[in-house]
Amino acid sequence: MIETIKGQKGGVVDVNEAVRYSYLVSISAEQEVGQLEAYSQCNQGDADTSPETYCVDTISASGQFQLYSTDQKAQTCQETVESFNAAKSTAIPGTKNDADDTCAYLTVYAYKAYNWFVNDLQDQVISRQMSQMTATLAQVSGGAD
Repeated sequence: MIETIKGQKGGVVDVNEAVRYSYLVSISAEQEVGQLEAYSQCNQGDADTSPETYCVDTISASGQFQLYSTDQKAQTCQETVESFNAAKSTAIPGTKNDADDTCAYLTVYAYKAYNWFVNDLQDQVISRQMSQMTATLAQVSGGAD
């Protein structure tokens, strides 16, 4: 059941959508902290030796990537490691490239993918709210005649 609050002139606000959006915003902020913590705890040697293990450990950390299913986590790690390997294989010896810092590359890529996912969810909530507001405005405008 959708909880609503009656607004001015008969308008209705969906409380569940507002709570959902607030939750998604808080997840975005928590992910920023999580990304910094993951990077600061990363061991460059271990990440170089097994980027797959580092990615799985990072994405499976308690409190992180909570809205992802197991399949989404696996997909993100697969794409992260593939992208890292591609960047590493195209690196020109003796020049600086993105894959030089394994910890940074893997951490940023995995968190970026998750942040896009959370942003998409936020956009869906905003879109539903805008549709509700548009319908309410149309109803109020039509009822004022």
